[in-house]
Amino acid sequence: DLLSKIPSNVTEEHLILTLQEYVHREARYFGALTEMQASLVLQNIYCERLRAQLFAKEKKDNTPKATGKLDVDGLPRCLTADEFV
Repeated sequence: DLLSKIPSNVTEEHLILTLQEYVHREARYFGALTEMQASLVLQNIYCERLRAQLFAKEKKDNTPKATGKLDVDGLPRCLTADEFV
Protein backbone atom coordinates (compact mmCIF):
# COMPACT_ATOMS: atom_id res chain seq x y z
CA ASP A 1 0.00 0.00 0.00
CA LEU A 2 1.43 3.36 -1.01
CA LEU A 3 0.00 5.20 1.98
CA SER A 4 1.74 2.94 4.50
CA LYS A 5 5.13 3.30 2.83
CA ILE A 6 7.73 5.31 4.76
CA PRO A 7 8.97 8.16 2.56
CA SER A 8 12.66 8.16 1.81
CA ASN A 9 12.90 11.80 0.75
CA VAL A 10 10.94 15.05 0.80
CA THR A 11 9.42 14.51 -2.64
CA GLU A 12 7.99 11.13 -1.65
CA GLU A 13 6.63 12.67 1.54
CA HIS A 14 4.83 15.37 -0.45
CA LEU A 15 3.50 12.78 -2.89
CA ILE A 16 2.20 10.59 -0.06
CA LEU A 17 0.53 13.58 1.62
CA THR A 18 -1.05 14.59 -1.68
CA LEU A 19 -2.24 11.03 -2.23
CA GLN A 20 -3.76 10.98 1.27
CA GLU A 21 -5.58 14.22 0.54
CA TYR A 22 -6.99 12.75 -2.68
CA VAL A 23 -8.07 9.57 -0.90
CA HIS A 24 -9.89 11.59 1.77
CA ARG A 25 -11.47 13.84 -0.87
CA GLU A 26 -12.64 10.81 -2.83
CA ALA A 27 -14.17 9.34 0.34
CA ARG A 28 -16.07 12.60 0.96
CA TYR A 29 -17.28 12.66 -2.65
CA PHE A 30 -18.43 9.06 -2.37
CA GLY A 31 -20.33 9.89 0.83
CA ALA A 32 -21.99 12.88 -0.84
CA LEU A 33 -22.88 10.74 -3.86
CA THR A 34 -24.42 8.09 -1.62
CA GLU A 35 -26.50 10.73 0.17
CA MET A 36 -27.72 12.14 -3.16
CA GLN A 37 -28.68 8.68 -4.40
CA ALA A 38 -30.60 7.98 -1.19
CA SER A 39 -32.37 11.32 -1.55
CA LEU A 40 -33.35 10.47 -5.14
CA VAL A 41 -34.71 7.09 -4.06
CA LEU A 42 -36.87 8.74 -1.39
CA GLN A 43 -38.06 11.42 -3.82
CA ASN A 44 -38.96 8.73 -6.35
CA ILE A 45 -41.01 6.84 -3.76
CA TYR A 46 -42.79 10.09 -2.81
CA CYS A 47 -43.52 10.92 -6.47
CA GLU A 48 -44.90 7.42 -7.11
CA ARG A 49 -47.27 7.80 -4.15
CA LEU A 50 -48.41 11.22 -5.37
CA ARG A 51 -48.88 9.87 -8.89
CA ALA A 52 -51.05 7.03 -7.56
CA GLN A 53 -53.12 9.45 -5.47
CA LEU A 54 -53.59 11.79 -8.44
CA PHE A 55 -54.60 8.89 -10.68
CA ALA A 56 -57.17 7.72 -8.11
CA LYS A 57 -58.55 11.26 -7.71
CA GLU A 58 -58.82 11.79 -11.48
CA LYS A 59 -60.48 8.40 -11.89
CA LYS A 60 -62.95 9.24 -9.11
CA ASP A 61 -63.69 12.68 -10.62
CA ASN A 62 -64.27 11.21 -14.10
CA THR A 63 -66.76 8.55 -13.03
CA PRO A 64 -70.40 9.63 -13.29
CA LYS A 65 -72.06 10.06 -9.94
CA ALA A 66 -75.35 8.31 -9.24
CA THR A 67 -78.01 10.87 -8.34
CA GLY A 68 -80.75 8.40 -7.46
CA LYS A 69 -83.08 9.95 -10.06
CA LEU A 70 -84.56 7.91 -12.88
CA ASP A 71 -85.16 10.82 -15.24
CA VAL A 72 -83.89 14.36 -15.05
CA ASP A 73 -86.54 16.20 -17.11
CA GLY A 74 -88.62 16.97 -14.00
CA LEU A 75 -91.76 15.19 -15.17
CA PRO A 76 -93.35 12.46 -13.02
CA ARG A 77 -93.22 8.85 -14.17
CA CYS A 78 -95.52 5.97 -13.39
CA LEU A 79 -93.38 2.97 -12.51
CA THR A 80 -95.31 -0.21 -13.22
CA ALA A 81 -92.61 -2.86 -13.30
CA ASP A 82 -92.76 -5.49 -10.55
CA GLU A 83 -89.44 -4.40 -9.07
CA PHE A 84 -90.78 -0.87 -8.53
CA VAL A 85 -94.13 -1.83 -7.02
